Amino acid sequence: MLKYVLNITLVCFLTTIVALPVVAQTRGDLAKQIQRLDRDLERARELVNSFDNRRALELVNQAIQLRTEAVRLLEKNSPTKRDLTEAAARIKMARAKLITAAKLTLDGPVRRLRSELEELLIRADDLVGRSANREAQRTLNEAKKNRNSAERAASSMQIEKAVEHFRVAVTLGKRSIQLASGSGNADIDKLREERRKFENLQDRALELLTLHPNDRAEQVYRQAVNSSKSAENAFHNGDIDLARRLLNQSVLLMLRAIDLSHGDARSVSIDRVDAALFQVKDLLERSRELIAASGRPRAKVLLERARRFIQDAEIAARSGRGNEALTKIELARNMLRRAERLSGAGVPRQFVRKVTDEISKTKIDIVAARASLGTDAPRDADRLIRMAEWTLRRAEKAAASGFRRLALEAVLASQRFLARADQLSKRQSGGVASKEQTQVRLGQLDAAISETEQNLNGATGEWNRQLLQSAKDIRKLAKDSFNQGNYRAANEAVQVSLELLRKSSRKSSNN
Repeated sequence: MLKYVLNITLVCFLTTIVALPVVAQTRGDLAKQIQRLDRDLERARELVNSFDNRRALELVNQAIQLRTEAVRLLEKNSPTKRDLTEAAARIKMARAKLITAAKLTLDGPVRRLRSELEELLIRADDLVGRSANREAQRTLNEAKKNRNSAERAASSMQIEKAVEHFRVAVTLGKRSIQLASGSGNADIDKLREERRKFENLQDRALELLTLHPNDRAEQVYRQAVNSSKSAENAFHNGDIDLARRLLNQSVLLMLRAIDLSHGDARSVSIDRVDAALFQVKDLLERSRELIAASGRPRAKVLLERARRFIQDAEIAARSGRGNEALTKIELARNMLRRAERLSGAGVPRQFVRKVTDEISKTKIDIVAARASLGTDAPRDADRLIRMAEWTLRRAEKAAASGFRRLALEAVLASQRFLARADQLSKRQSGGVASKEQTQVRLGQLDAAISETEQNLNGATGEWNRQLLQSAKDIRKLAKDSFNQGNYRAANEAVQVSLELLRKSSRKSSNN
């Protein structure tokens, strides 16, 4: 729940609507009040839908009715002074209901945040007191300061400030526990080492871009830098896992920028070694779950041998023996491919490689899409990128479980969402989608799902049932987008779901 509380920056509308004047003197003033009320209604609807508070939803619907009545009074040919007064009163009542709806919605999350924080601080006091770790004590003190600030904001009904301070306090409390127990030090050291590697890659990329200017390389370079800044922000906020993932993606992007900017300078061995090391380590991580899930002893032996070759390659690279490092890296790569083949239950190696490579490439594309998304981009574009992230996580899980064809279908869906997001963010294909049209499409999808379920009815293979379930899962994404008013994103999800249904109706085949 904490994540959702943090994501709703729209809570700040509480302060905004309280500050708005509630008495308008002219028809024009009231028309402007209606426009502001419309924005507040949209934000309130998103907030209430996020937490599924029925009482609050009733209040929002009442506010909508009051807004309709106010507009009806203003649209009279010659509204009287009494009409204007009544319209202003309805706008005021609508705004009051929105404030109450927001407070009702956020009351529960704030209580849960406070409860979570108090339990956390009790544990932290005990651990930090026994650890004698100065950094842990300093972090814990900062957590308590933010807790006090949150309580002051809550008592003043400054909900958005209370939520933010509670969030920071929880993050700092967790961080103090990590420091006191010593569990966070190794992660931070590793993250700092990765940061140094990224900065070295950045320096080389700049040098190569100066020697070999390349528009595409410069674009990817900027995306890598933006991603690294996001990683730094996550680190400062205490989210080590997110920082690591973002930095990992930053390195991948910077390696791509270096590759694009090499031109004829591909003999730069230090770049080749660093890139090869990073890629084989990424392959090791991606292969680990797949090999572990297979339960094949021989595959696990090969995985361990690959790990040792990678360690030898790192030692050789640090000693300046680039050619030896590349040889060790190639040996490790071969070991991992053999291990994947053994754990792949007869799946051709080329197909295994295609799936893992497509997942890796799509990860980079998602980071690039997120980094290049402008502040003025349509909300549907952001929603589509989140859909792409969701489907790619499903692809990784399917691949780790050995369902590679299903994983590839999920990757294709992820790439489709990204392509549509790119079109919208570049204004290349706006494609107006109304609420009514989208609702009709959702109804058509529901009918198609029902028909497919009846046709399958247990008479087909696991592949078909998995595709059907994937279609139903993506239908949920479409519905969520519809509820939030992102109709273009919802339509794209409907189309992807329908395509999966068509494939699920085909003859059953192997995974």
